[in-house]
Amino acid sequence: MKDVALEPGGDQEIDSRMFDEKKKQEKEKIKKQIEEQITAYRRGFHLYGKYVYDCARVFASLPRQNVIPPALAIRGGVSIWTTPGGPNPLVPGMALLNSYDYLLDVNKLPQFDLSQYKLIVVHDPPTVSDATIETITKWLKEQPVLLCVHKNLTDDNTAEASTPEDHDGKLKNDWPWEKDLKVVVGAPAKRAKLARLDLAGRPATWP
Repeated sequence: MKDVALEPGGDQEIDSRMFDEKKKQEKEKIKKQIEEQITAYRRGFHLYGKYVYDCARVFASLPRQNVIPPALAIRGGVSIWTTPGGPNPLVPGMALLNSYDYLLDVNKLPQFDLSQYKLIVVHDPPTVSDATIETITKWLKEQPVLLCVHKNLTDDNTAEASTPEDHDGKLKNDWPWEKDLKVVVGAPAKRAKLARLDLAGRPATWP
């Protein structure tokens, strides 16, 4: 008995060619989409670049302003995005100021000339340096100015902001008001008891 070789039928060959043709079309479609996206991205970058350069030219043509703010705010977390209504962080009196400079650390003060400032607001610095005490004291004595301290500007001589050159943790200088003022730490407020109803509707109190 002779072996008989089975040949694929005509319909199967047509289906195979159609499948290959469809797959080829899908690949070409994807390739075309990618090329169109690349072209769109390049066009967008060129247009945005032109917009940025146009803005730069407009700003460069404006009159120069040398703004000298009369106030300085010192508090960690302050940035150019800090707004009067923003809670983090809150700068006291910020809404009353047309402009102000800011620092994140009170111990950076010795690096700057403070003569332009009429108001300095300091928020609860944990430690200070002898150079900081000297700088603020000199600023207070030389002109009519206002120093606003939120919470506490420490008079604890063991609360020194240490540096590699001075790291014994002890302040040698005192604030000029230490003999006239005394910091009193208040007792923590007691938690108020509020009336409420439990799930069963019976009166209860907060613990």
